[in-house]
Amino acid sequence: MSAAEAKKLKNKLRKQQLREQQEKQKQIDAERKKKEFQRNRNKDDGEEEKIKEDEIVAEKLERVHLNKIFTSMNFFDFFLV
Repeated sequence: MSAAEAKKLKNKLRKQQLREQQEKQKQIDAERKKKEFQRNRNKDDGEEEKIKEDEIVAEKLERVHLNKIFTSMNFFDFFLV
């Protein structure tokens, strides 16, 4: 094998390794973007669920408060209000 052939082979191997590294980096970036998208999507879903839960809790507290008012009143006090 001549020096020129050895140099060509060395360059081919170097380019092949560079392509493999770039492909691995692309896969890592794609996976990272996918995970970030899923995290953001889950975060958004969680906020919607939290808002719904807060509304439900507020309704329950309101019902409990009204229930306490009515149970503490006598039957005739209701008509006086």
